[in-house]
Amino acid sequence: MQTTTTDSAQYNDMLSADLLPHAINELVLDQLCETKPLPRKKGHKTITFFRRMTADAGTVHEMQEGVPITDVETMTFASVNITLSQWGQVYKFSDILEMTELIDHEQQIKELCAENAALHYDTRIRNVSVAPTTGLTEQYPVGYTAANRTFSYLAATGTQANGKLTVADLLAGMVRLRVNKTRPLQGGFFVAAIPAHSTGDLMADSTYVNVKSYGDSGKGDLYRGELGNLFGVKILYQTNPFLESATQGVYSDAESAGGGRIFSTLMAGKGALGVVPLQGDRPLSPRVTVVTGPEKVDPNNQYSLVAWKIYFGQSVLNSAFGWVLRHKQNQI
Repeated sequence: MQTTTTDSAQYNDMLSADLLPHAINELVLDQLCETKPLPRKKGHKTITFFRRMTADAGTVHEMQEGVPITDVETMTFASVNITLSQWGQVYKFSDILEMTELIDHEQQIKELCAENAALHYDTRIRNVSVAPTTGLTEQYPVGYTAANRTFSYLAATGTQANGKLTVADLLAGMVRLRVNKTRPLQGGFFVAAIPAHSTGDLMADSTYVNVKSYGDSGKGDLYRGELGNLFGVKILYQTNPFLESATQGVYSDAESAGGGRIFSTLMAGKGALGVVPLQGDRPLSPRVTVVTGPEKVDPNNQYSLVAWKIYFGQSVLNSAFGWVLRHKQNQI
């Protein structure tokens, strides 16, 4: 009797051109930044931001009738320089592949280029924000005693249960920004970007549940990745957090000696972070160029190129207007 086994040579695996879903990052950090494009054709590769000195009541003098003030004040400015740098990628595929392909490689490469560019952009904002000494103001979980709110304790000894992200941490950060006279971002909110890994810890917090029961202020979603509002803070979740284990400022997804990985949550107000793209460039969705056709280096048109490039810079503008909370994860 003939069967599919005896006639197996007649059978091949069926290949589906319908691609399975792939993981896509939730990238939100650009929404914490001030954006100022660098004008083209002006002879500059660096932009300087200035910040005027704050008000000081001690410089105001009592005046006597008919007596001019002799103590003349001087106004000063602080400055922050951001130098732009160029980044990009090139993909290459042959004409034979293009003529025989089952899956449209050019289209898939173009989509991959856009995702790579956005992830790179988000990563550079993240890295400058968490950098020791030059990043945003450091903060540690309120679940630890004041003396133990250090990176060394968090890494070597701190437990996951006491070092998890809580509503109290976000409240402490909001208070810090208000004390520092930080102005809010879009919609009148400070914005916190928390790791997706810690959303369970936050949502399991009884305070979060109680506050959420009163609604979200009815203002709707202003930002990508929104989870909700708490105490005037928009909470966003992201999938590209900075991870550490033993050494502060060094990316590592290994577990710390105290147990669990160390995550970073960012909160910012207006003027904390700045990004400067070249005018017309869109780092989150750059223009992708397809190069094809015969030329000197490829006279027979045997391959095509897909490329993208972006030119931008990023920096902390004022560390007092934002903070980075290093914490652990307790909920799975």
